[in-house]
Amino acid sequence: MGTATAVDDLNDDSIGISVNGGVITVSGADNVAIYNVAGALVSTAPVTRLPRGIYIVVADGSSHKIVID
Repeated sequence: MGTATAVDDLNDDSIGISVNGGVITVSGADNVAIYNVAGALVSTAPVTRLPRGIYIVVADGSSHKIVID
């Protein structure tokens, strides 16, 4: 699992998204959905371990691009 990450378009100060060791952690959101680049839903949990790739995290309706490499 990679540890390098990028978070794009994170504008909402009340929502926190972090990635460490391939684990995406979303805080401050009531609703979380994580999609792969093909658009398939991969998780609705606020803490999710994922393999390398690009993911879209939708937290309370706001989308954020996450890169795990």
